[in-house]
Amino acid sequence: MRPRSTEEDEALRALGARRRRLFPDFDAARVLHDAGGVVVIDKPAGVPSQSPDADLREDLPHRLGLFFVTRGEAPYVGVHQRLDRDTSGVIAYARDEGGNRFLAAQIEGRRAEKTYLACVRGWRGGARTLKHALVKGAHGMEVASPRDPRGKIAISHVEPIERVGDRVLVRVRIETGRTHQIRVQLAHEGAPVAGDPIYGGPPAPRLMLHAWRLTFDAPASDASREASRRSAGDSARDSARDSAGDSAREPMIAPTIAPTTFEAPPPPSFARWMRGLERVDYTDRAAIDEALRDAMERRWGLARACVADATSIAGQPTTTFRLVHGEGDGLPGLTVDVYHDHLVASLYDEAAPHEDTILDALHALGFVGVYVKRRPKQASTIVDPRRAEVAPSEAVRGTSAAPSFLAWENGARFVVSLGDGLSTGIFLDMRDVRRRVRDVASGRRVLNLFAYTGPFSVAAATGGAAEVVTVDVATPALATCEASFAANALDVPHRLVKTDCFVFLDKAVQRGERYDLVVCDPPTFATTKRTRWTSGKQWIELAAQCFVIAAPGAIVLLCTNDARLDAEVFRRHVRAAATRAGVALTVLRSLPSPWDFPSAPGQPHPFKRLWCEVGGSVGR
Repeated sequence: MRPRSTEEDEALRALGARRRRLFPDFDAARVLHDAGGVVVIDKPAGVPSQSPDADLREDLPHRLGLFFVTRGEAPYVGVHQRLDRDTSGVIAYARDEGGNRFLAAQIEGRRAEKTYLACVRGWRGGARTLKHALVKGAHGMEVASPRDPRGKIAISHVEPIERVGDRVLVRVRIETGRTHQIRVQLAHEGAPVAGDPIYGGPPAPRLMLHAWRLTFDAPASDASREASRRSAGDSARDSARDSAGDSAREPMIAPTIAPTTFEAPPPPSFARWMRGLERVDYTDRAAIDEALRDAMERRWGLARACVADATSIAGQPTTTFRLVHGEGDGLPGLTVDVYHDHLVASLYDEAAPHEDTILDALHALGFVGVYVKRRPKQASTIVDPRRAEVAPSEAVRGTSAAPSFLAWENGARFVVSLGDGLSTGIFLDMRDVRRRVRDVASGRRVLNLFAYTGPFSVAAATGGAAEVVTVDVATPALATCEASFAANALDVPHRLVKTDCFVFLDKAVQRGERYDLVVCDPPTFATTKRTRWTSGKQWIELAAQCFVIAAPGAIVLLCTNDARLDAEVFRRHVRAAATRAGVALTVLRSLPSPWDFPSAPGQPHPFKRLWCEVGGSVGR
């Protein structure tokens, strides 16, 4: 793959500068206190206290450090407490060693008082204290049995402060700081936090948990510290005079630190949920704006991964990602993708009637232009994707992009077209899977079925594949794949095959072909002259053919976005396919979905990707 040119580096630096304006390191308005070696902030929902991805620094301490540097200050941030990624509210960090000592005494010494607000459904009675032993379970924390020696005591004082029907706003003061303490304890009492996907919370636009108040001894100001130093010196002199028998010394005045409380009001979504609004009301522009701001905070790391000096992903820029993923971001019927300076909004049934309001809100975020895709209500509905009323070829807000251009993903270039029908040339939900394919492709013979524009083929080639075969029925898609290969100057042997993938597989089986890596990502529904495909039991035959042409030790990647197909049923189909093909699977692993594609609260993720490693044959 060719290295980046000087022009490309300059373009990425310019994009990085624009991204810094759209996705700043931190909002100064959220700083509640910054003096005496301690900073107290109002943490936005969606920002992690520590990065879940080691390659993508997006955690709050890192962002604060960058923020301090822009102010000409030291980037040091000392961590003494954490909040869950989707919890908002008050959190304190140290700015120097004195702040470290103070917070260690206050927070780790349990002298600080931490109070939260939570929206729940099902809390019965009045105030009471919850005391449970918690242990780590298969899907988060759980209440331990009385005899479990692993249990660690968690104590929370819960008080209802507002009721609307069965919806209750509770105030929770915690004595201990166990992982997910409030969430698991309230769920155990039959009142899970709204919007909690792990512990069964009722629907909500976000996790309705907010760190409302933090009370501790106020950190000494610089003047107070100087007074303390002077007092310490006076004390030393007084002691010396004591030793000398001097009884005429002045009395020492010790510095005093008054208790201080920092508060962050709960976001407006809490009041809306208490009024019965479990989703964003698209007639409420303020609610849309709040949800979009939260979504932008969640994607800060991806937004800033476009230049080498923005994150630790230097050398592998990514300029495109999903900004809004429907109900997973509290915006049902709406997905929004970022491509460089432009947004592509897809509107489904719930969002479609409010198109103008939504597009205005998106344009107000500051991107250059916004494209729209008006999606059919049913995935099986066939529409002409290039009809202007379905997918306008130009931006509907702001300025249009070039008809086609190069987007970056994990350091590779991909040709995209924002106004060419319902699709753009790359499916962003496969970003992390393509990186896995790239990382294992070296020396392998790779087959990419249902390839569309061939992003998996590009990923395999950049990873050093020995040969790549790209199969799709659409001539324009294959032409785009060829253009992406040229853009990356890939010299891997590459064969483009325009044919029905089912026909290709039949012939490959007859010819006894073998591949070391097979990627199979069919649509949920497809009809060609020869075949009619519907995701479901037909997966058994399709996967079996993939296994038949897989060499011993090969990797077979099977993917579906069929929301109707249960994940365990999909696994059973794949196991049945391996049996039919006469192969043993040494690995059958489900790959996680990228975190910019969150599932709807309480719902399984529609994306299912099975990473299969093929062992020896079983009677074939």
